[in-house]
Amino acid sequence: MSMSCCLQEGGQGCGADVPTIAEVIHANNEGLSEDQKGGIVIGEAAVRAEALSEDRIAGALVGWEDERVISLVQRVMQTRPWISATFQVDVMKDVVDLDEVIQMNTDSAYLNDAATVKFTSTEDDVLDEPKESPTIIQFGSAMFFCTNQEAHVSIDVKRMGNVSGRSEVCFTTKDATAKAGHNYMHTEGNLVFEPGERDKSIGVDLIKTKGWTGAMEFVVELLAVELTGATLGRYLYKARVKIIDSTCFPTNKYMQPIFEGRLDSVPKLPLLIEYWKFNWLNPVVRRGTWKMMLVEQVHNLYFMMNLFLNVYLIDYILDLTKSEDILLSSERRTELLLVVLIRLIPFALLHFLDYTKLTWKVGGASRMSLQRSMLRRYLNYTEESRSSLEHGDVIMAIARDAVTLAADGYAVLIPLSRSIGQLVVILLFQVTSPMVFNKTPRPLVYVPLGIFPFILLPFLFCRQKKSMHYESNKDRKETAIVERVNRTVANYRLIADYNTRPELVSWFEQVVAKYNVALVEAKQVMKNNEYYSPWITLVLVSIYTVLGGTQVAEGLSLGSFLTNVQIFNAVGKAYGSIYNILLQMQSSFNSLERIVRILNLPIDVPLRMELGRKRRELTKQLRDEILAGKPDYKAFALDLLPIKVHNMNFSFPGGGPLPGLSTGTLEIKQGTLVSLVGPHSEGKSTLLKILGEVILPPCGTCFVPSHLRVLHVGTDGPFCQGTLFKNVTFGISEGDPDAAPERVKEICRKIGMPDVLMACLDSDEVRPWPQVLSMTTRYMVSLARAFVFNPEVLCIHKPILSFDESIGQRVLGLLRNYVDARGIALDDSTAHLRRPRTCIMTSAKMSSVQAADQVYHISAKTGIRLIKKDEVDFGMIG
Repeated sequence: MSMSCCLQEGGQGCGADVPTIAEVIHANNEGLSEDQKGGIVIGEAAVRAEALSEDRIAGALVGWEDERVISLVQRVMQTRPWISATFQVDVMKDVVDLDEVIQMNTDSAYLNDAATVKFTSTEDDVLDEPKESPTIIQFGSAMFFCTNQEAHVSIDVKRMGNVSGRSEVCFTTKDATAKAGHNYMHTEGNLVFEPGERDKSIGVDLIKTKGWTGAMEFVVELLAVELTGATLGRYLYKARVKIIDSTCFPTNKYMQPIFEGRLDSVPKLPLLIEYWKFNWLNPVVRRGTWKMMLVEQVHNLYFMMNLFLNVYLIDYILDLTKSEDILLSSERRTELLLVVLIRLIPFALLHFLDYTKLTWKVGGASRMSLQRSMLRRYLNYTEESRSSLEHGDVIMAIARDAVTLAADGYAVLIPLSRSIGQLVVILLFQVTSPMVFNKTPRPLVYVPLGIFPFILLPFLFCRQKKSMHYESNKDRKETAIVERVNRTVANYRLIADYNTRPELVSWFEQVVAKYNVALVEAKQVMKNNEYYSPWITLVLVSIYTVLGGTQVAEGLSLGSFLTNVQIFNAVGKAYGSIYNILLQMQSSFNSLERIVRILNLPIDVPLRMELGRKRRELTKQLRDEILAGKPDYKAFALDLLPIKVHNMNFSFPGGGPLPGLSTGTLEIKQGTLVSLVGPHSEGKSTLLKILGEVILPPCGTCFVPSHLRVLHVGTDGPFCQGTLFKNVTFGISEGDPDAAPERVKEICRKIGMPDVLMACLDSDEVRPWPQVLSMTTRYMVSLARAFVFNPEVLCIHKPILSFDESIGQRVLGLLRNYVDARGIALDDSTAHLRRPRTCIMTSAKMSSVQAADQVYHISAKTGIRLIKKDEVDFGMIG
């Protein structure tokens, strides 16, 4: 019997399932030779059983620091916490405390001397009875899911251990990406568990928002304030709630063709209009847009005022043939001063408004909404969605397309409103100026207002296809440059080792040359488009110069003529501005199409929601079944739930089912070290990824109790940008005791991290760690990060593959200690509050198999099956 299979609530025994101390010792004798009979050999350490009575054992320790010897002692102690222990060190002729012996440094003077270990029962009459556990309150899962179509979400809260008393806990919701009052209703209150109650729930009302929001999250937290009759769970006192948006970006109008992959069939201008609606639902963007458009109309009023002032200045103030009596102040110099002041004061106001409007966040909020949504979407993609995109596609969509779409697809509406308003102002001036200045109306001035649209719009639509083609070609070439750079950086070592730098540079030059050609072609097309409106304006102004000049001879005032010329230019400029804005919108179509595609690729969150709900339901069902057979059970029944895989009919997209996972059952008790073996490429790594929640299995084929936090550790040893300490503590909140520097350093020392790397833990220096660290030290950091994170279930690929025999044995000892002590470098006095730790690993060496409590064989021929260690051969590992 394996020790780790019998660890139960808070490290207490579990009735008839608790092994005797003799069984614990015998379980560790497996595979020993006759001359080692009655002893345990682990590395260089030995524990020799001098007596194997139920309640009293004497043993010998050689090699005090060996992790696995210490682990054996701790396993016996954790199984029977009511057993006291003393160490009789023969050479010292004294009795010392357990902690002193464990911490004692190995000294050559003691290596050949014996130490007697004595375990003495203090409660002989209750050796096989489970001890009463503390009361713990925590959430039933770290993550809960709901959709934005649901009106309510229920968050499970569990009370574990001793439920004979009354417990009370307060809770509150906190904003994350989801905001209270917009996505959900802020909720706070308290839960009261009456004697015997184990389950409660917190209900939070959801607010159905208009438009697409993407996946949003908020947090629910159990509070230590006013907590009575219980202790909060170490990790699950917080839970995240993810709200899944089942709608389409930017709106649902074209949902069917977009979700069916027929985005090309969607008309681009109507799709852009839907994007405008999406932005309009953002209150920050909407308020800012209104205010900016209002400022633009103030500019138009200022323009209209100047038109009137120009006529008044030329035809009245500067016309010396007219009497000063018709002037407002009856003096020309005073009038000139008034004209100057009337122009200067509003201009200062416009300057202030234009300066202030930069803080109204229209472009920034619109751009951030796109960039944030694309990053969030990418992090929630299915594996198929993620593999369908190149890295360059995502980078350029966030860095280029979001900027282009926010600026050219939406923000241009603000100058568009100004240009349209200017045309309205010009029309208003033409209607009112003859009455104000007592002039004869001239119908000729209305011609440009009506003729421009019929000249510009047909040209714009005729050029749309060609313009989009060259713009799209330029964007593709630009993305190709980014993708080539990404690949070069990622494959530098390969390029350098095979001395292909010249070929790569030549290849890159060709890519850049193609981009330059595409850029020039796109700019030439755009330049021709831009010049069309000025040409039309110039032709019309030239025609009016001839016709209007003749009207001056017939009585048209010089002021009116010059103002009309200005108006013709202003009309041409306004229509030219509208035309250029439409060109900008047209150029944003490609960015819009790429962003719509990225934001509507499938995500795995709906499947995670389905799996999560079924796991919580099954967790409660299995726990209730256990408690039904033991109604007075006061320990942690949730710790008795197994991790199980059964007849998993799993297949990768485009492929058939994996035979190695299609049949058989894997059933792991919590608190177990498990090794997966089997032929290459027949399902070991895939099974580990499924257990580690990297790959989502078919619903109902894999069960991991919902309250367990699972961590998957691959063989690549990834790094983030930051200090070494930040990399080792990645994923842990600032201030969390798990990331205490003393604990982090202790874990790194136990792994055997070199001194030069240990010194980096105290440094603020940021280095390119994947390049400066060796493969061995990179994987040391990866292991340290996993131990610091301290999950309940650790799924790790080939943990000693990168290490020599000495470090490999050290790592296996740490994995053993992680399982037995329920974490590394943690306070032993709180072990009873921690959940059992389970480690599942694929094995690259035979020593990994020997260290395991259970070995499962995965193959296409026999499926998943439990085997004995002596059945493993070298063809099953690696």
